[in-house]
Amino acid sequence: MRMNVPFVFQREMRMMKRFTPPSVLCIVLLCVSASADDYSSQAKLDPSPMDAANKQFKALDHNHDRHISLDEAHKDPELLKRFASADTNGDGQLDQAEFMSKPSERPGD
Repeated sequence: MRMNVPFVFQREMRMMKRFTPPSVLCIVLLCVSASADDYSSQAKLDPSPMDAANKQFKALDHNHDRHISLDEAHKDPELLKRFASADTNGDGQLDQAEFMSKPSERPGD
């Protein structure tokens, strides 16, 4: 079906026909990918306190059992001071949630 379009707009109409759904999808994916790269590079430049705490937890967990024992806590004097209050379940080791909890979130503090 041919539409009666003024000659001036025929070129633009031909250009619009070139934008098929797959090409539009590719353009959208490229834009999303570029914005995701910007976000990830920003995150690398500005690490959150949670990332720092995760790294500290992993560094202290020498045997990689996802718990910090009292022996492992001796490597960090600040952690050693708060170990007993942070060990909320009394099992003699800190899991990641106990390690990251603030004193105000602990029962009895």
